[in-house]
Amino acid sequence: MRCAKCGHKIRGATWYCPSCGTPVDDLNVADSVYDSGWSRQWVRILSAAVALFALAGVVFLTGRVLRGVDLSRRAARPTATAALPAAPSAADAGANVNGPIETLVAAGARSAGRYPDGAVDAPPGVATTLPPGTSPGVPTGEPTEPMEATAVGPTPPAAPSPDAPARATPPPTVPTRPNAPVWAIPRIGSTLQMDGWLDDWPTAPLTIADVVFGRGAWSGADDLSATARMAWDEQMLYLGVEVTDDVFSQGASGRDLHLGDGIELQLDTDLAGDFDGAAMSADDWQIGISPGDLAGRAPEVYAWRPRGGSMSGVRLGARATDTGYVLEAALPWAAIDVNPQAIDAIGASLNVSDNDAPEPAQQTMIASSAQRAWGDPRTWGTWVLGR
Repeated sequence: MRCAKCGHKIRGATWYCPSCGTPVDDLNVADSVYDSGWSRQWVRILSAAVALFALAGVVFLTGRVLRGVDLSRRAARPTATAALPAAPSAADAGANVNGPIETLVAAGARSAGRYPDGAVDAPPGVATTLPPGTSPGVPTGEPTEPMEATAVGPTPPAAPSPDAPARATPPPTVPTRPNAPVWAIPRIGSTLQMDGWLDDWPTAPLTIADVVFGRGAWSGADDLSATARMAWDEQMLYLGVEVTDDVFSQGASGRDLHLGDGIELQLDTDLAGDFDGAAMSADDWQIGISPGDLAGRAPEVYAWRPRGGSMSGVRLGARATDTGYVLEAALPWAAIDVNPQAIDAIGASLNVSDNDAPEPAQQTMIASSAQRAWGDPRTWGTWVLGR
């Protein structure tokens, strides 16, 4: 390469002509510096390395950005522990609340509307089971009727009432226990209202008048007797009980509600599975239903057995009458773990407790089965589900 001004031949890499000092063109300098093929090869290698390094940097930064976005989404996603249940209130201490109960206390004369005059929507009752910490076996406060249990020899059953319902004829698939009543429970196509009025029931009443506990405290049908209506649909087992009771007294609640006027429902939900079982098992239920005080305290339900059983979704209604009271209950099949389409019958006893004293006590009990014994499901009777 020669200088453009003086024509001096320039050797090697320089920015100025060594003869006249004239600046040399940059392109020519670059050509003179990288005039060999080996130098050009290194330039290509370095260029490729820089490009790869830049690409790796882009990939790394992109990964960091994507990871940050994923972590943000995970932080915003709800988890199973995000919504914790509220701490129980002091009023619920020592009780297991299993869900709302729709209740209605009805009073006064019947009006033209669906509900009677003076009817009010009562506060929700408390569905409870055994309190936490109760040991297995017979739960504290469970009505075991100790006088009946400690009597010497078997207690002779009362004579059947002349008004007792005729024995239903069960289908061949339904096992029935000897000397225990068989009641047919019709299936209905419309939901019954639990408001203390029985005029919307399409079924006939069945008589309950057999004294199975506290016969010495019972003075006759005016003291304690009852009629019951039963029905069922795909969702509910319905009970409508009209009780004749000359003195109403219900000052107890929760696990002690048997120490006052009310009903007790015992169910053997696996009739075929433990047909010969002489003791209650995990599928047997003992449920108490109280009308409340027929004034301001709402009806309530309590399950003594099985331990941990839930009464969620039960609907109750109660009303005072001139001769006693009416108590209605809609018990979800799901609450007692029964699929009514898969069975033809359940073992059952519907019992009514009476207390005429001002203090809590269980003085008398009548039952749908004359031979009913508290702890022996074989004596409870059979309810056949109509189709």
